[in-house]
Amino acid sequence: KVTTVQIPEGEEEPNIFHLPDPVQSFVDTGLLGSIIITILGSLVWRIVARSFPVAFLSNPIMYFVIQLCLVLERTGICSASIPLAKVQEWVWKYRMDEEYLGATKGERVQEAAETAKNEEAVDEEWVQEGADNMEAVIAECNNSAVALKKPEP
Repeated sequence: KVTTVQIPEGEEEPNIFHLPDPVQSFVDTGLLGSIIITILGSLVWRIVARSFPVAFLSNPIMYFVIQLCLVLERTGICSASIPLAKVQEWVWKYRMDEEYLGATKGERVQEAAETAKNEEAVDEEWVQEGADNMEAVIAECNNSAVALKKPEP
């Protein structure tokens, strides 16, 4: 209810800032206010810390927060994510992606490269055949042109 806007009954203008009714109904839900509060709440302390780092870190509240973070880090809870993931894998019988998808990405890339090399070799043979045929076609055209130039008796 902190981020919602409710205009009391009997007011002259039912909307704030003369907003259209659909926009006013969106503002009345409180979602817009929540988004603004979230953005301000998550960015203001970063701006202050960047502008005044010494004053920010020498604040007694920040000293307590930093110590709390260091204690949390020292417990190893953050490092426990990998063993917890392994336990979940064992409990839920997760399988590797290769079992679902087949080959790994590296194997698929290697297979594609080999296919491209084979196609390139085939293409070179095809080009050579085409060049040989082209020479035959040019020779035939030259023979035909010479035959056309000969006058008939």
